[in-house]
Amino acid sequence: MIDGRGITKTPREHFMRAAEDELAKFERKERVFRQADRDERAARLKLPVDTAAIHTRESRQGVVNKPSR
Repeated sequence: MIDGRGITKTPREHFMRAAEDELAKFERKERVFRQADRDERAARLKLPVDTAAIHTRESRQGVVNKPSR
């Protein structure tokens, strides 16, 4: 068990805490890397980066930023 101070009482709990911390650190680095890579690719392709439309349904369906003809 982990007491109120965050100190583990068994080696397994210590290992699990360390593994969870490392995973969280890796996930943060991965998010930063993916954002930088996405921005770099957009700049290379000269695409506008519309962060407001990234999470909208229309952008996932390809409606947003569609070239007009």
